[in-house]
Amino acid sequence: MPSLSALTLRLPCDQATRNAVVDKIANRPPSTWRGNRIVIRCALFDGGNGEGQFIDDIANIVSATLIIRANNAAGAVLFTQTVEAAEMNDALTFAQWQANTGWHFQFVLDTTDSNFAAGKIYYAIAVATTDAGDITVATGTGDHLEDGIGDPGEPDTPDYVSWSKAESDARYLRISQELGELALDPEVAAAARGNLGIGAGALINKVAVPGSFTAAGKPGDFAHDHATAAIWIYTGDGSTHTWLKLSGVNA
Repeated sequence: MPSLSALTLRLPCDQATRNAVVDKIANRPPSTWRGNRIVIRCALFDGGNGEGQFIDDIANIVSATLIIRANNAAGAVLFTQTVEAAEMNDALTFAQWQANTGWHFQFVLDTTDSNFAAGKIYYAIAVATTDAGDITVATGTGDHLEDGIGDPGEPDTPDYVSWSKAESDARYLRISQELGELALDPEVAAAARGNLGIGAGALINKVAVPGSFTAAGKPGDFAHDHATAAIWIYTGDGSTHTWLKLSGVNA
């Protein structure tokens, strides 16, 4: 009776065609879960993935190396592993490969090894030989998926400042009070200008509360609306009239 086992990818590695790797079991590019154990089993081919292209003699291979990178061939290295010749199966047959019962060599990622960020990942597999140097036998991209299980990590720190309703009300009330003090004696007005960051020569004029957002006014006009605890600021240019109403409760 079959039982569940670790996610297994079976990758035919063909150094001649240089096609992107395809998982033999799923018949698609590799797809894996973040934080799961992953077994990658490989067989070597030369010019196709049929019996006639199957490599049945790997005596000249010293080792095989897997490198996984983020996104593409230029991405950051996420995982690397090397398998030595002593760990390889030099008696593998094509029939065993086809039956999913054998492989030339395999790489194993434990749960911590695969716990890198979800997204596109790039696979590169190369073998070192005794007579032909290093040979790249497989490359390609796959999807590393988030399953929503486990610790999701800390949320990103927001790049903005927010206020509660009470804090916002207090903030606009303080500004309103400072604006109101601009019309008082010079000493109080000077302090208010400093708190508001307004220069001594800045044009500013306290007026009656406008009747609408398009009421007449001129640059520098503002009004303190005590009834709604709001500040009206003229934003027009003197011919096209517009006002901005600031209120902690957006009344």
